[in-house]
Amino acid sequence: MSHLGALAAAVFAVTIPLIYYYSTVVEMRHALAIETAFFAKSVEKTIQDSPDMWRFEKARLTELASQPSFSGKQDEREIWTSGGAMLVKTDFVAQRPCVTVLSTLFDSGVPVGEVRARRSIRTPTLYTALLGIFSFFFGYFIYLIFRTYPIRTLDGVLADLRLEKERTEKTLQAIGDGVISVDSRGRISLMNRMAGSLVGWDASEAMGRPLEDVYVLRDSQEGLRGGKGGLNILVSKEGIEYVIEELRTPVPEMETGKEGTVIIFKDISGRDEAAQVRQNNERSIARLRKGLGATVEAIAAIVETRDPYTAGHQRRVADLARAIATAMGLSADRIDGIRMAASIHDIGKISIPAEILSKPTKLRNTESELIKEHPRAGYEILKDIDFPWPIARMVLEHHERVDGSGYPEGLTGEHVLVESRIIAVADVVEAIASHRPYRPALGIDAALQEIVRNKGVFYDPDVVDTCIQLIKEKGYKMKED
Repeated sequence: MSHLGALAAAVFAVTIPLIYYYSTVVEMRHALAIETAFFAKSVEKTIQDSPDMWRFEKARLTELASQPSFSGKQDEREIWTSGGAMLVKTDFVAQRPCVTVLSTLFDSGVPVGEVRARRSIRTPTLYTALLGIFSFFFGYFIYLIFRTYPIRTLDGVLADLRLEKERTEKTLQAIGDGVISVDSRGRISLMNRMAGSLVGWDASEAMGRPLEDVYVLRDSQEGLRGGKGGLNILVSKEGIEYVIEELRTPVPEMETGKEGTVIIFKDISGRDEAAQVRQNNERSIARLRKGLGATVEAIAAIVETRDPYTAGHQRRVADLARAIATAMGLSADRIDGIRMAASIHDIGKISIPAEILSKPTKLRNTESELIKEHPRAGYEILKDIDFPWPIARMVLEHHERVDGSGYPEGLTGEHVLVESRIIAVADVVEAIASHRPYRPALGIDAALQEIVRNKGVFYDPDVVDTCIQLIKEKGYKMKED
């Protein structure tokens, strides 16, 4: 048994630090390669502007080389000619050891030089050494455990754990408060009987679903979604409203170490304060909707000042998404959230140069990649605004596709909000049917052919069927500016 403990000590002392070091350095090299490629594109623009004289523009090249990376880090950079002469070297020198990345410079497809970039890996090297020391002592601790406790006792430990788990689950099912456990992805991992009776869902149906699909709250004056709790109004699956008192507690996940949440809530509808909560809730909702409407209009106006086409596109997408959500039978509250998110779904384009947005010709690869970042840029703008709907997430996901081929995260199927899938279809239909800077309008028939052809591949089948029925059978027409 001591031999097994010694092997465990050796594995911890060697393997874990190496895995950490390799993964960290590979990630740093990958990030440096991407940033160096973008820097090389900037240098190539200087080459294209002065193909014969660029080697003599050292001041301009030095200024480019001295700029910090996207992440704000300062890298050591050199610019070399194809003949092996160094033109520019930054004053900053990366601490050794470091990773080095090379990127070739081209002029009309012909190599004319290269960029060399270096980034220090001294910190991960130091951490690796410290991790090695820690891993050694941890492995030695395991060795001592194997020497002290025979392995045959592990069966007893596992049996005790199973018994404790069963006791805990029975206790949760028996208590009179509702209990819902949510994992770090926001999906339900446990729900007791009382919680099921209040939300109107069977535990088997609710497991794995997003919390907001099952645990639907109308925000009250005291309790806010995502907060630590308070008084809220819970709306069940059947539409029944309960005044509840809730408490939310963060709980780390054993498998991932990430933070989940346990929600404990109690029906207090019979108490005297329930009526006051309802009155306060109605007044708060009215003020909230008015304020949020003004906020969304202000954000949309910012986009319109830079790109009137995008603003008109957003208004039409919002109207079509609202109509689809209504036809699908979503609640009035969710419809409002979809309409507001669609009204500003392209807010991230304010970070893109106007000349790229209105470019009448085909975009270059670098320009296309830049535009693909607008959902994430929009998410960063909106994520800290306290909307009662997941507006920022809808904006982030409106270019995701059912088969995972979308961007920026490559999410699939049920991992994308229903609201986001509705906006995605409305966005595609409006974009194809309407005028774009680089082509005339293709018409509504071409738009419908696209979503039918890719139903279940790119687009949610239910959303596509509803959109087709709305336009073909119910005569919906997109609004004109």
